[in-house]
Amino acid sequence: MPKVIKSPVKHFPGTVTLSDPLTLPQVVKIDECLFNRRHYFEETEVDGERMYTLKDGNFPSQADTVGVAAIVECVDEWALKNFPNDVTAETFPGSPRGASRELVSWLILEVLKVYNGETEVPNE
Repeated sequence: MPKVIKSPVKHFPGTVTLSDPLTLPQVVKIDECLFNRRHYFEETEVDGERMYTLKDGNFPSQADTVGVAAIVECVDEWALKNFPNDVTAETFPGSPRGASRELVSWLILEVLKVYNGETEVPNE
């Protein structure tokens, strides 16, 4: 059953409907995204918590482009204000930059919840 999520991004209020369950081609797109994003971020640990920071010389927009390619494949319906009707990786809004960045980050996390299964227990 599709999963409807509410945008926390003030500039893009509304809802997004994610595919749930994901198809194997959608999972492949997510795997490609995760593989390619590692070129832009480095993993660090702060106070025992894993964090990812942008590697020197990279811009967040480069990493966002990789994420958007997977996100658009996993969305069944966009119902966001200030947003195009027919969204593709090429038409996904890149500005205002802060709001776009926030939207991409949130959507990646939400897609990964479906990908991993929200009830999956992390390794201890």
